[in-house]
Amino acid sequence: MSDEITTLKYVSENTTIPVPRIYDYDTSSDNPLGAPYMLMEEMPGHHVHHLRIPQSQVRHVYAQISDIVLQLSKLTFPRIGLMSQQECVFEDYHRVDAFHSPKEFYLARAQRFYEQQMQQCDVNWKTLAWL
Repeated sequence: MSDEITTLKYVSENTTIPVPRIYDYDTSSDNPLGAPYMLMEEMPGHHVHHLRIPQSQVRHVYAQISDIVLQLSKLTFPRIGLMSQQECVFEDYHRVDAFHSPKEFYLARAQRFYEQQMQQCDVNWKTLAWL
């Protein structure tokens, strides 16, 4: 949860992307609630049900998404990984040290995928992982 808090703060300070304000949080279980929590403001807007955007709003929604993607693409970071720690987490929650380059990151992901597939019985997945 501390990484989500750090990321929200960073995005808020370095872009105009709307993010919820965090009123209070505790990442430990040693609090009156007995569990980590984050109390944040509700964001204004409308729910998009089942990703069905009314035709009259498509241009507006796509413009907003484009603006967000453009702002995020301009943010730079010294390493690839979690912002509050010097590590990276893969899909299966496997933690490794943060990476210095995209090449290191993708090679490590490929190696992790290969190792996982070698433990499986399906020869097709093993072949794909090897390739």
